[in-house]
Amino acid sequence: MSAMLESFVYESLNMIRRKVIRYFAMASEFSQYEEGTRKYWNHIGDWYVKYNLENSNKMYKAMAPFLKLENAKSIIDAGCGAGNGAQVLQSYAPNANFTLVDISDDLVTKAQGLNLPRTQVRRENAEFLTDPDGTFDVYISNGLLEIVDNPSWLIHEAYRVLKPEGTAAFSIYGRMGICNTLRIYKSIKMKLKLRKGISEPRFELSDPEKAKALIKDAGFRDIKYFYEQYHFPSLEPKDVFGLYWENPVLREGAEQEGKTKELEKAILEELEDILYEKEEPLIYEALILTGSK
Repeated sequence: MSAMLESFVYESLNMIRRKVIRYFAMASEFSQYEEGTRKYWNHIGDWYVKYNLENSNKMYKAMAPFLKLENAKSIIDAGCGAGNGAQVLQSYAPNANFTLVDISDDLVTKAQGLNLPRTQVRRENAEFLTDPDGTFDVYISNGLLEIVDNPSWLIHEAYRVLKPEGTAAFSIYGRMGICNTLRIYKSIKMKLKLRKGISEPRFELSDPEKAKALIKDAGFRDIKYFYEQYHFPSLEPKDVFGLYWENPVLREGAEQEGKTKELEKAILEELEDILYEKEEPLIYEALILTGSK
């Protein structure tokens, strides 16, 4: 069998597989989680915008050199949040039209409020995009893969909506040993024995080989990965205390169990341990993976 025929057969089988996956995914019990996910992100939207845009922006900037943005005509940001990614990337892609998609009504409203040129924003589940096959030159998913119901379906959707030779980038939580912003949540849950109130991803791909395997399995090639860090510019616990104390899900979880004072103490102890004892900055780390169709 010639290389060209092998490639055609492989792509044809992959296309059939993606359609089967999409059909059963949309009909499955996982779709029942959509409304709960929407309510969750509507609830924490203000907190997210207040405390997480700078580290999010850094991940978009890190992705940019790998996406051939200067030649892109159409870009989709799946799980766009407040739309800050399009703000960052428009200078890299001066000729592109942006499509921003998010499941949260609140975050979609915030993104629309930016009034960015050449940009449309819509509320939609990124796991089941309404765009036809081969719509976009570039697909971006920043901090989404580890929190969706099924990462494999999201990646197959990314591949489906890309044009041939299109590029994609995904960012995922990085190494837990380094990403101390997330370790604090885990430590607080253990200390306070909270049954709920901690935001935990349904799926975490901190192992790059696992993430690469999923992306390759969807049909992507030329896959690259690297780690990127954001260091919160804070030397004192009081400067970053609100990152945890104002998280409405964490706060309400502690309040429901009558542990509000314990929560305040635990947050300060964790921050003092990192900033004073370990003499580290507060770090958010992401694993970034890129590939081509």
